[in-house]
Amino acid sequence: MVSTEHTFGSWLRQRRDELGVTQDEFSEYLGFSPAMLRKLESGERRPSGQIAYLLADYFRIPVDERNAFVAFARANHATLSSAETGTASGNGISLTPWRGLYTRRTNLPSMLTLLIGREREEVAVRDHLLHPKTRLLTLTGTPGIGKTRLGLQVASSLVEHFGDGVFFVDLAPIVDPDLVMPTVARAIGLTEASDRPTEGALLDYARERRMMLLLDNFEQVLDAAIAVVRLLEASPWLKVLVTSREALHVRGERRFLVPPLAVPDASLFAGQSPRQLPLKVLASYPSVELFLERARAVAPDFEFSEENAADVAAVCVGLEGLPLAIELAAARAKHFSPMEMRSAMNSHLKLLTGGARDLPARHRTLRGAIEWSYDLLDASEQRLFRHLGVFLGGFTAEALDAICEHQPDSPTSTLEMLLSLTDKHLVREERQVGKPGTGLRVVRFGLLEAVREYAVERMEKQGEAEEIRRRHADYYLSLAESAEQHFTGAQNPGWGAKQVEWVDRLEAELDNMRAALDWFQTRAEAEMEAGASALDNLQKALLLTVGLRRVWLARGHFVEGLQWLRELLAMVPKPLPAEPPQLRPTYATALLVVGRLVLLQGDAVSVRPLLEESLSIAIELSDKQRMAITLLVLGAVAQAQEDYMAARSYGKECLRLYRALGNKWGTAAVLEDLGNMELNEGDLVTARSLLEESLALYRAVGEDFGATSALESLGRITYYQGEYAAARAVWQESLQLRKKLGYKSKVGHSYALLGWAALREGAYDEARTSLKEGLLLARELGAVFTIYWCLVGFGALEGARGRAERVALLFGAAEALREARSVQLSPTNQAELDAEIAATRTQLHEETWDKVWAEGYAMTLEEAVVAALGY
Repeated sequence: MVSTEHTFGSWLRQRRDELGVTQDEFSEYLGFSPAMLRKLESGERRPSGQIAYLLADYFRIPVDERNAFVAFARANHATLSSAETGTASGNGISLTPWRGLYTRRTNLPSMLTLLIGREREEVAVRDHLLHPKTRLLTLTGTPGIGKTRLGLQVASSLVEHFGDGVFFVDLAPIVDPDLVMPTVARAIGLTEASDRPTEGALLDYARERRMMLLLDNFEQVLDAAIAVVRLLEASPWLKVLVTSREALHVRGERRFLVPPLAVPDASLFAGQSPRQLPLKVLASYPSVELFLERARAVAPDFEFSEENAADVAAVCVGLEGLPLAIELAAARAKHFSPMEMRSAMNSHLKLLTGGARDLPARHRTLRGAIEWSYDLLDASEQRLFRHLGVFLGGFTAEALDAICEHQPDSPTSTLEMLLSLTDKHLVREERQVGKPGTGLRVVRFGLLEAVREYAVERMEKQGEAEEIRRRHADYYLSLAESAEQHFTGAQNPGWGAKQVEWVDRLEAELDNMRAALDWFQTRAEAEMEAGASALDNLQKALLLTVGLRRVWLARGHFVEGLQWLRELLAMVPKPLPAEPPQLRPTYATALLVVGRLVLLQGDAVSVRPLLEESLSIAIELSDKQRMAITLLVLGAVAQAQEDYMAARSYGKECLRLYRALGNKWGTAAVLEDLGNMELNEGDLVTARSLLEESLALYRAVGEDFGATSALESLGRITYYQGEYAAARAVWQESLQLRKKLGYKSKVGHSYALLGWAALREGAYDEARTSLKEGLLLARELGAVFTIYWCLVGFGALEGARGRAERVALLFGAAEALREARSVQLSPTNQAELDAEIAATRTQLHEETWDKVWAEGYAMTLEEAVVAALGY
């Protein structure tokens, strides 16, 4: 491929030439001067954000690439290489130079509409953030003023200034300040480590990063401001842009009040004979420009004329230039003329004078604008809109239909009304998610937070909130129970492709699940305080929390899952009551889930009492399935404590129970555990026999995830026997299955194993490629065990190439990680690493080895990763 260095200006000139368009024609079409175009093409000027988005529209840049395109267009650096950034056109200039360079450095959502009338604010906020003394900048202002949209515009324009990324963190669904740092970690690609607090991992990650965070909707988690300050103190390069209705009131905070959009002079429309301004002058006001752009989006034939100009301007004046209010008004252009809008709005504005005096005037105006739009709905649409306030984090049409049941007297279906509300911009389409078991994509809907708050108010005033929240909680409990049937159906509580889809769906509904949990827990607390003996709501809360265990376990929500479970378990009376009868088995399962979550965090000591209590309940209930799964986890605990005698005892009893029950998944899981135990102790023959039987059973029941683990262990056997090509083949099969299942952490570990096998075969380039893939994924997810094996893998690779000092450095870094995170090694693994060290130490003087090893040992985790990758 030809490698051509080029600027945005040269790219723009070449694309225009290829289309056969002159500078004059191009300038006229886009609405700016030929002189401006000449400066853009020569590189004398960078395009504004508005012009960059116009160019994106003109060249039909895909929606999901527009932020990257704008960043490329506005970049300060001089050149980009077509060899690095995309496919070249006939003359060697890349057609898509923004790809790859920017898309990996941000999760900013693509902006489907232009930001209108905010050029001055955009420049000011950019200048603030680029000033060396600004570390934390808060955009404040009334709801609907456009803080989020301005923040996204500025963040998109700054991607080139932050080499480690610009990340958007949506805090609208979060009400617990303790969840802010885990939410930030997930937004930048970190997952919750099993053996350390999320905030600590985030501080380590951010310490040397040149990165910017956009924390959106911070007003409901203000207590988390201290955690943000700690994050800024840990990283001198980090900058944080916050949107909030209230300032954070912390050290180092700078504030920027986002003003309303400029409106025409209200005196123009006073009296009987309003004074007219030319259409071009009126249309130049940002508020009017926004109204016209949004009105034409819903009604393409809408015309701005001498007849309606005064009414359009009056609507914008009456709404005080509030962007959300104007957008809601403009959305009615499909059904109402500007004169009708003005008349209806004026009558409703009179109602706003009775609002609470302690609310800001603009807040009352926004409330009135939403109320005006609400009052234009028919009675059935109003009822549905009110009920939408119950949802957090979005919803599907299926959930809506179940909770907001159709009214017999309404001629319109619930789905039709939902689409009508979407068309009126009261509801928005958020994203698409997979529908479990179908391979289809379903649309998720949501409300802007200010609109949702208004819906909740109306629902509460109508006296409907209690019933709708009860339905909401019951629906999401039933959804979790439906998912459970897919996990436990055919005696298979394992992991196949369909089960992974169900985990994806449950995670997409996590905010709604939290609301349902809070509902059940609050009702249970109230019942218990009143001395009620019924514990139905406590039972439901426990059942829902247990039903989410695969989300807690598979997606790294360890701390949150434990918090819910421990709070609920503490509410259960002792001794356990007889009613409701389902409470005892649910309580036992909750203990089991707590045990598994605690074990994942490395605390095997405190787990045993919980599991033993769960086992005693299972025995009391004569529930052999529950007894077996508890024994399986107890065996894992014993192995973690290197108590192999107890582990074998638990395993044999568990195996006996599962075989008696005819449960193939359980039998396969126990055989896998027993096989790994033999493998770790060096009995490869017995290990192979047990693992091959396990694999056959996993495949018989379609349990792909278990099969990947059995394959990994079988590959270890062939690796230990020196059959490296055979090991690579087995591990490659495991890798493909894990990719199919979407398990990043396991995918990363597969790459690490493949790197070691390639290393032993002497395929050093392949080894480096695999180890790099594994390390990058493991670093992203915080998978400590895989990071460790990649570090020592890179060390062994350096040893094979005769770079003894690099071996000492990386092995020292790996040892520090192993000690800090309690990484456990089998005797076979330890022997292999000892051999690597012994082979290399002879190549260096002892003092040199110790000195370099100590340097590696003193590295931070991020420094060790960078050292391994050679950056």
